[in-house]
Amino acid sequence: MSHYLSIYNLSHLLLIKLIYCIILQRSQALRITGTWSSRNNQFSILAKFGFQQIDPLDAEHSRGFVYGNVSSPIINGARGVLLIVPKTLVNGFLNKATLEQSCDSLLQNISSLAFEAECLSDGKDDVMRWIPCPAGKLCVEEDMPEKVINDSQMTLRIEEPSAPQYWYVIIVACYLDIHCLWKSSVKEVIVHYDLWLTNGSPLMHYLNPFGYQFSFEEQNSAEIYMLLFILYIVVGFCQWRSVMLCNSASFFPRHQLLNCIIVLKTFGLTLHCLNVITFSFDGQGILFARLLGEIARLMSTCLLCLLLILLSYGWSFGNSSEILLYPKVVIIWGLLTSAHFLLFFINFLHSRLLHTIIC
Repeated sequence: MSHYLSIYNLSHLLLIKLIYCIILQRSQALRITGTWSSRNNQFSILAKFGFQQIDPLDAEHSRGFVYGNVSSPIINGARGVLLIVPKTLVNGFLNKATLEQSCDSLLQNISSLAFEAECLSDGKDDVMRWIPCPAGKLCVEEDMPEKVINDSQMTLRIEEPSAPQYWYVIIVACYLDIHCLWKSSVKEVIVHYDLWLTNGSPLMHYLNPFGYQFSFEEQNSAEIYMLLFILYIVVGFCQWRSVMLCNSASFFPRHQLLNCIIVLKTFGLTLHCLNVITFSFDGQGILFARLLGEIARLMSTCLLCLLLILLSYGWSFGNSSEILLYPKVVIIWGLLTSAHFLLFFINFLHSRLLHTIIC
């Protein structure tokens, strides 16, 4: 049995290391930062975020906000556009033939949505900004500086009057010419971006400190994790008291397995709480804590399944029989658990933003 456990532990250590290396290379949550060049792609989808339905009694502060900085290290006259696109119009960017489409074909649906003073005056939504913005200055569309969030070059407000919806932050190497036609940028567009996406005004974040950084489907996740953490602390205390009240002779292997399940679950919830609380304030969270928390959660669930299977085979809490008496069960469980973690690893390895959007 010790041989099985040593191989099992080694495989999981290697798996954790690989997942850790992959996850650190992924984009950092809802504060999105990075550099984009039109040399590699005509457009890039930077983020997906679910904006909540506005509160009619406080529409100004319950809107979705996209704010931050988009500038360029070089000045070559190249111009692109940053768009905030609703899910209903994003399919045009997902088609494989999109890479061969002209800017006019790619953005024809956006023209009916976005407002631009010179060419798109019939648009109703303020969902586009010409990029890069002038270094150290506001974007050219920001004609009301008092409405721009401090230390930002742009601020866009998203209104969802009827229902929550996913929106996508997209950068495209296109511009409108003097005839108001979409054209591809001839020169290379290079931008550094640092953008925040929030539900509700950043100026009023203290009213909902554990919610405004989260997409609408993840609202209140911090409170849920903290509540579960408290409940497992109570369960852990009850289990500890039951162990203390029993003498050492009656401390059977299934009690040890149950203790391991509770400890792993509590440890995982602790890390998840740390991640979501940090995320509530910086929009990024702690990816390493999130990873280890998920590993602990999966392991505790698998051990709970093992315990239930063994109990169904007659492995009661009232005798001292060892787990080695059920080698076939343990081997099959080990294979299924390894497959579970392998799928978990594959999910992180192959999960990219476009795959998430298509799903």
